[in-house]
Amino acid sequence: MARLAAIVTGLLLVGSLAPPAATAVGAAERVKSRISAPLVDAAIRAHVAEATGVQEHDVEVVHNGLGVALSCGPAVKLDVRASPTEGYRRHVNLRLQGSEAGRTCADLRVRAEVVVWHEAPVARMAVRAGQPVPLTMRRVQRDQLHGDPVDLNGGPYLAVGPLHAGVPVTVSRVRSVPDRRSGERVTLIAGSHALTIRATGRLLADARVGDTVRVANPATGSVVVGVLAEDGQVIAQGAE
Repeated sequence: MARLAAIVTGLLLVGSLAPPAATAVGAAERVKSRISAPLVDAAIRAHVAEATGVQEHDVEVVHNGLGVALSCGPAVKLDVRASPTEGYRRHVNLRLQGSEAGRTCADLRVRAEVVVWHEAPVARMAVRAGQPVPLTMRRVQRDQLHGDPVDLNGGPYLAVGPLHAGVPVTVSRVRSVPDRRSGERVTLIAGSHALTIRATGRLLADARVGDTVRVANPATGSVVVGVLAEDGQVIAQGAE
């Protein structure tokens, strides 16, 4: 009977000691995770900021891609690299190399999720195709930019298709408002300083000042190529 009591007592002691041991292991993993996440996130943020030309506060690391805690200490030096063709559009393939006290403690390939913010021109209000697009600057996510943003000072612009308010405006979504419309009368200037010939012509396409245009000359029935200048004048090719 005394032997049975001793066995039961021993089992109770073992049971009472097991949870603290498990808790200690869990705590160690949590400490390691707390060390890993800020260091890795900071290294990724710095790399992405440099690669995309933004400030570090404009990069948000949603998930650093680590499946487990980094097996390096708090003194680790992290090197983050990516393919030269990486677009940094939300999901990014990265290589993380960690070194500590002169030895490699990590060499991992991860797929991180990052958000890069840019200042870009957006539609200030919803417009239909063919309408002028009022612009304003706003912080937008990089993965929302499909193409090169328009020059805010290069307008005015007309919408190629319908645009919602707040949508980033890229060059493929708009066209420039022409200085002269197709069919407008223009003054065609040909010849040189010694002999200048002026004639009235009809523009065959929308154009802006400086564009090379085609002009129909009703007097001769021919089409003349020239450069659209100010005041509706077209300087014919070869003219001075």
